[in-house]
Amino acid sequence: MSKQLLSQIPAINKILLLDEVKSLIQEYSEVAVKSAIKNYIDEIKQEILNEELHEVPSLEKIVEEVTQIVKSEDKNSLRRVINATGTIFTHKLRA
Repeated sequence: MSKQLLSQIPAINKILLLDEVKSLIQEYSEVAVKSAIKNYIDEIKQEILNEELHEVPSLEKIVEEVTQIVKSEDKNSLRRVINATGTIFTHKLRA
């Protein structure tokens, strides 16, 4: 049964072609979105193999989860800032 469920998981390329995902790529980055999709698909596969999941999530559910992953990872990432203090910092943030 797990092989049948695994075969029902949509391909990453199919997910990338969805309009919601395309807009997510424009807002964030293709690398971040692809990574989130791959991680979530891997999570689904592992849950199926561990018999914790008995149904493949819908495309809508996958897009919803990927969106949440991308947004949460973006909040935790580094951001570009303008140092208007007059102090020059190196890449190690030492003056």
